[in-house]
Amino acid sequence: MDSDNVHNHNNNRWKQRPSLYLLGLFYSPLALSNVLDESMEPGVSGYVQFLPATNEFTSLEAVSDNNEKIDSLNQDAKSETEAIPAFLWSLDYTLDNRQTQLYIGTPEENITEGTALFELGILHQLTDGTLLKAAYLPKIPGIASKVWKDPYKTGSNREKTDSDVEGVLLSADYLFDSPLSLQYGFAKQQIKDERSGQSLLNQPTNGLTNNELSLLRRSAEFQQTKLTLTLPLEPSFVVIPSILYTVADAEGDAFSYDRLGADLLLLYTTNNYEFNISFSFATADYDRSHPVFNKVREDE
Repeated sequence: MDSDNVHNHNNNRWKQRPSLYLLGLFYSPLALSNVLDESMEPGVSGYVQFLPATNEFTSLEAVSDNNEKIDSLNQDAKSETEAIPAFLWSLDYTLDNRQTQLYIGTPEENITEGTALFELGILHQLTDGTLLKAAYLPKIPGIASKVWKDPYKTGSNREKTDSDVEGVLLSADYLFDSPLSLQYGFAKQQIKDERSGQSLLNQPTNGLTNNELSLLRRSAEFQQTKLTLTLPLEPSFVVIPSILYTVADAEGDAFSYDRLGADLLLLYTTNNYEFNISFSFATADYDRSHPVFNKVREDE
């Protein structure tokens, strides 16, 4: 998944926490290019890593104990910080041809763009230098992101529900031994118990109708195409720009959009360490006006 979604209403109080559903489908092709090189010997290999991380967010829509009850949709959101411990691991099997590898785990290359999602996949390197990848990102029972059943409920505690995600990834990196990589991802997000706007249904003031309520359904399918260039400026420093086009087809039209974005990854390596920093920008056009805020959502 994708990154922050913003209701441009009252100083972005509805800015969401970074989401996994699309951002985790894509990765640094430079990191992936080393996978087969590091494991060319046929047989089994793998690794385990522990990753400590923190996440800071400010949003009325974010799920946390301090944010369970809100008194108004216009109130200021509190800044919160949470720890996000994660284990990165991979179990790989390289075939005797030394060009094909099967893997399972949470590949470390995803961390370059900030997420760790479970994958089942296959890599195959062609003789012309092209590196092909096909991966499935399954739903894992018992592990799901949390969202509010009705994020617009005020005056009493909001209830949590699961947001399950699964997806597939297809990519061709270093096409014909060039710096060009092309990736396509499909992801499906399912809100288990969707009640967005139920607390506002048929209210005498700022109430919603059943038709308006249907515009707020967040379950969606996402498709993203990404074109990437890997440009080594010197042996230890690489610049990786990308352009992305994303289409979200949500059950509620207020959450459906077309998004155009650009990424820039700067990567510096030494004998013992790797440093990277990434920048992203995107702008999205939404299909319908948001019935709670009476305006079309604008994201940048």
